[in-house]
Amino acid sequence: RCSIPLSSYQLLPVCAFSPHFTRTHFICSISFLKTVLSFFLLINTHFLRLLQHPDDAAQKFPKSIVIVGLTLAEVVVMMLPFDVALSSAGEAHKQNTLILWQVLLCVTLLTLAVLLPFAVYYYESFDDDESTFRSRIVHSLQLQICSTVAVVLVLVVAFFGLGTATIPFTSLTSPFEYVLSTLPPISSTCPTSSATCTGHLDTLSISLSFPIFAVGFVSFTGWFFFILFASIGITAIPIDLLFMFTQRPRILTPAEFETRKINLNRRAIELRQVIERIEQEGHHLAKTQRNKRIFQSFKRAMVYLENEWRDLQMAQQQKDNPILPWLFLIAAVITALLSICWLLHIILFLFIRSQQSHPFLNVIFVSLDGSFPLLGTVIYGIFAMYLLAAAVHGNVTLSKLFGLFVVHPLVPHACHLNSLLFNTGLLLLCTFPLVQLCASAFALYVHGTALEHIFSIQVSNIPMFQILFTHNVHFCVMFVICGVTLLWKLMSPSHVTTTNTNHVTLIEDDQLL
Repeated sequence: RCSIPLSSYQLLPVCAFSPHFTRTHFICSISFLKTVLSFFLLINTHFLRLLQHPDDAAQKFPKSIVIVGLTLAEVVVMMLPFDVALSSAGEAHKQNTLILWQVLLCVTLLTLAVLLPFAVYYYESFDDDESTFRSRIVHSLQLQICSTVAVVLVLVVAFFGLGTATIPFTSLTSPFEYVLSTLPPISSTCPTSSATCTGHLDTLSISLSFPIFAVGFVSFTGWFFFILFASIGITAIPIDLLFMFTQRPRILTPAEFETRKINLNRRAIELRQVIERIEQEGHHLAKTQRNKRIFQSFKRAMVYLENEWRDLQMAQQQKDNPILPWLFLIAAVITALLSICWLLHIILFLFIRSQQSHPFLNVIFVSLDGSFPLLGTVIYGIFAMYLLAAAVHGNVTLSKLFGLFVVHPLVPHACHLNSLLFNTGLLLLCTFPLVQLCASAFALYVHGTALEHIFSIQVSNIPMFQILFTHNVHFCVMFVICGVTLLWKLMSPSHVTTTNTNHVTLIEDDQLL
């Protein structure tokens, strides 16, 4: 008699859906990866030039870190189709891809934990005009060493306590001659209920390498931010784009322009009085939690006021592009479809874990790859990048509403580098859970890849992950947040526009002054 362990991930009907890539697919994938890398570098450079504040034009180092961080996040996401293309090229290519994944994920982790914080420390050290270049470097290194030591200590302690993955599998036991006559498709021809083939659930414990555990630990941490921000984002993006169409700036009469200008001028004077009162009472000196809330509320009020003044100038000068609102409407429809498809796929493929589960997007990706080698890759990239954009939009939306943390708006030619570095770090942090989500949500598309080996077999079976994923707790929270965000956006559309917002009242209502 013999016992054959079968991983639970191998019980999926992958034979009917696994892509069979030819040499043409492989060559096209390599060319596409080079093109995508060049495209991302150009887009990120243009994105930085569009958003950066004119005062930060000379800050070369922080700007280079922003470009590197954005490119890393995008390359990690787009590595999955490349891994799929190499999965059928032989075991040697699979091993090389596994090493490439580990190197890429570790570089992303180092960028998130070392380069980005150091860039923030270095940039914010310029607030002190009397400091020299050497003193700024020394101060930034001191802060970075302290934060790095703290991160390493947490990872090492967690590794010695949780550095083991417990992999569930089904062990099938059958007479030796029966196995020989039924292999290789034993899972389909040897049911566990037959008289000659019995099976039982079992687990296999394996020790993880430190890099894989570090990736898993960061991914576990990133899930909390990803679920919160991405859930808000995929709901808010279509609605915000729709409101940008319905509440587009219109041409004002001279009387209307003067009335709104006087109103904005009055509120600007009130805000100036608020900041003078803050300085008189010394709130800007003591770094207490109350004073931080005061500053955040004041900063939110300034962002709202600047947005209104920009819209008023565009309406008065008639510089608003009449085609732009219609593009917002088209984008609202497209993003709404993307959000609905993501939520449906999570319900049909991840929530329903039985024979009735539907592969949905898996079949679409594989079918598109079968008709045109790069079409499935492009569609996958759109779905994955949309979730990254949703995470950033969710962060901006939540910070503007509650002021729980620093507001980092992405406004053209008005975004300081600390805001860009913060949003880049958020993208890198959310990249890890996003890649893990894609590995599980597109299990039929990524079957047999190195990514599946890292996340679906090792990382997902770390004990702390099993606590989160056993009963789909994270997805339940995601749907609750989506529902709350939808109700809030539909019932309070005034949060989208700031036309009638009394900014001084925002500060006083929070009992900050």
